[in-house]
Amino acid sequence: MLAALLVGVHGLGALISRFYLEAATKRCGVGNTALMAIVGTAMGTAALCLPAVLQFPVAIGMALLLRGAGVGWLTLLAMSHAYHAIARRKVPDASSLSRVVTLLGASVGTASVAVLYQISARFGWDAFRPALIGLFVLAVSCTLPALVLKRAR
Repeated sequence: MLAALLVGVHGLGALISRFYLEAATKRCGVGNTALMAIVGTAMGTAALCLPAVLQFPVAIGMALLLRGAGVGWLTLLAMSHAYHAIARRKVPDASSLSRVVTLLGASVGTASVAVLYQISARFGWDAFRPALIGLFVLAVSCTLPALVLKRAR
């Protein structure tokens, strides 16, 4: 039950952040907004690696809320800006392709976390730490495209 509530908090962070995305992009620009989202995602993920945080469900919830907000912004920025440089007649094709890639990415991501968990459990390691480190590295790896986007504007 607690795990379901915490996943819900992550989704709530993504939902709430969407209401502030337009204002943030108008005030700070798309590239800077993407960088803020990356920082939020990375901080929320890194907090989950700290043993002290894991002892308090409220602290886990706050980290997941922050992470969810960052992921929400990154998802919307990626989905909306994918269409900026596409000719109008190609938008339906791009829409289908972006949906397929999104579903594929979610599936591969879920499978990767499951595999990392199984490998960690087999060797007696802290089961979720390798998966969280992988998610942190993935979040930080979004910095380069965000910097390119920032420079292009």
